[in-house]
Amino acid sequence: YLTGDDEDKYRLDLSGFTGTIEPKELTDSMLTVEGGPFTYTGKAHKPNVTVKDGNVMLTAGTDYDVVNYSDNIKAGTARVEVRGKGNYTGTVSKTFTIEKAKLEINGGTVAAKTYDGSVNANVTGVNFGGLQNGETLIFGEDYTVSGATFDSADAGGNKTVTGTVALLDTDKTRNYILSDGSLTIPDQTITKADAPDNINWIIEVFEN
Repeated sequence: YLTGDDEDKYRLDLSGFTGTIEPKELTDSMLTVEGGPFTYTGKAHKPNVTVKDGNVMLTAGTDYDVVNYSDNIKAGTARVEVRGKGNYTGTVSKTFTIEKAKLEINGGTVAAKTYDGSVNANVTGVNFGGLQNGETLIFGEDYTVSGATFDSADAGGNKTVTGTVALLDTDKTRNYILSDGSLTIPDQTITKADAPDNINWIIEVFEN
């Protein structure tokens, strides 16, 4: 435009000029991950995102494309990547957290025991609640049981086995958290032991 004392006497002709409007660069602060908190499910998390230029909400497919999600299955830090298009350019990303899934203990299995005078129990497996996507944990590989004992050394039924479960550091268990490792397995039995062969039985006969 023209300025000055005689600006009203002249006309500015820009018909021969051309210009270019450059696309605006996206910044990380424009990108927001929606939803959450996210918890491990054994499947990929692909949360929706929003991109805003100030107060202007940008349109997916017109102003930007979501081009990639990474590290978005296992518990930990995941990332989503967005690339500008049309009036916007550049690639920006944002991280989001996938929390560990919570496990609970729902009893277990105990090896058969014959009376031996001790309360020692042999736990052969633990039933977990909260496992995701059909996963299973393997005894001795993904977790251990320590201090397993019967509540009484005597032969008989209706006994309870207790112990403590601990997760080992494996690829599967890193996606889970076990806040209470207390193990209780009710309704167990210690069977009577056979009498030893070398016992000499004494039979007394009383006469009337």
